[in-house]
Amino acid sequence: MSAFVVDYKTIDNVLSIRLNHDILLNHCYLESEYEGLFDCARGWIHDKLETLGKEFLKLNVESVVQRYPNDEEMHEEPSYVENYKFKDTGCSLAQAIKSIQCLMYQSCEIDNYKDNPTYRKMERLKKYLVDAFLCLNDEYKNAAWSDCY
Repeated sequence: MSAFVVDYKTIDNVLSIRLNHDILLNHCYLESEYEGLFDCARGWIHDKLETLGKEFLKLNVESVVQRYPNDEEMHEEPSYVENYKFKDTGCSLAQAIKSIQCLMYQSCEIDNYKDNPTYRKMERLKKYLVDAFLCLNDEYKNAAWSDCY
């Protein structure tokens, strides 16, 4: 099987960075960028992360169902989405980036996936995570800004 439904830990890794205070303190806009991904304006952050996790899983399941429409096991997957509960993994930024790349790859089997609003959220989140990784990387921080005169 070349497409699969990711495990909960993959989703948790993607979302856990929002709770990493060390990264948030050293990358000032990352917290507000996460907030921009949430459809709901109110609620506890844990609840928002769980809602976003379910949204990501739902797209992943839809993608796998489209790829394998005759797979009977896939018809049981909606309960998998509903049973998801966010758990902070405390993972590294590099692991979060790798996890979102995996999730995106496993969620691109739907028609016009690049136009899907949930997939776009994944793309935005990946960009935020990569930007934060670069900004927090010592080699990047020490690199010259410009060699212009």
